[in-house]
Amino acid sequence: MRDIELNSRALAALKRQELFTFTHEEYVFLNPVTALRWNSEASQRKEYWNPTLKALELRKRVQYQTRHTFATMNLMAGANPMWLSRQMGHSNMQMLLTTYSKWIDGADKKKEVSKIERFFEDECHKIATRINK
Repeated sequence: MRDIELNSRALAALKRQELFTFTHEEYVFLNPVTALRWNSEASQRKEYWNPTLKALELRKRVQYQTRHTFATMNLMAGANPMWLSRQMGHSNMQMLLTTYSKWIDGADKKKEVSKIERFFEDECHKIATRINK
């Protein structure tokens, strides 16, 4: 069990879901046909996941892949790897780096170089300001 810091999009999705499951405190997502908890992951996959992928013209993939997408997108957005590791429930950051570094390495080198350039420009500006006083 862990606390998760949800972004505004995730919070908005949960708020919309509240209309359907507010009275069921134990479960957030219920079967929309029966209004009961899901019997299995397989029924969710068969009735909703696979048809949704097909409708979006995406290749089949297991639902667990959304976890990998979450991690990769957060890293590409510049999230702190230590924070992300805690969000994902890893016992240490090594798991995150081992698993996801191959997807991030080189993905946006220009962005990383730009960060370094801005840092040194700011530092040089601070030094020049001190010298000119």
